Amino acid sequence: MGKGIVALLMILGGVGFVVVRLISTAMSKRSTQAAIDAIRKNPSKAQEIAASLDIPYLSKKDFPGDQYQKLKGNLQSSAQKGDYKILHVAPFGEDHLLIFTMLSFIDFDINMSGKATDTKKTAYHNFVVKFDREDGLQVLSTIYSDATEKFQKEGFITAIFQGV
Repeated sequence: MGKGIVALLMILGGVGFVVVRLISTAMSKRSTQAAIDAIRKNPSKAQEIAASLDIPYLSKKDFPGDQYQKLKGNLQSSAQKGDYKILHVAPFGEDHLLIFTMLSFIDFDINMSGKATDTKKTAYHNFVVKFDREDGLQVLSTIYSDATEKFQKEGFITAIFQGV
């Protein structure tokens, strides 16, 4: 009987974990879409949202202005960069872009039956890409919560330079 209770608790824990993850992903998707909708209605909201993205992931001091213009044009006209779907690009200020992305990926995690297996996940990340003649190119986002998120954010930075 003790083994049955342990097995039941493990299954309930796994299911609970998956449900929490699904709710978290749904909330992230909803929040991202609400922010995009707000910017479409009022473009000045982009700067307000971008203010919360203050952790530098890339800083290139000697980045030429013409190269930034090429990068900017490429980001604004692309629907995809590497594995990242670009949901929206909102220009704000002088030479600043707020970029909303979505990444679908496979992670080794707990599934609905409570067993560890490969699980399909979706992550939403926002970035500020900005250029200043003195400071060069910078890419900012929020602080990562784990190594997976860190590698995802770094992956986007690598992806933005593809095809530029």
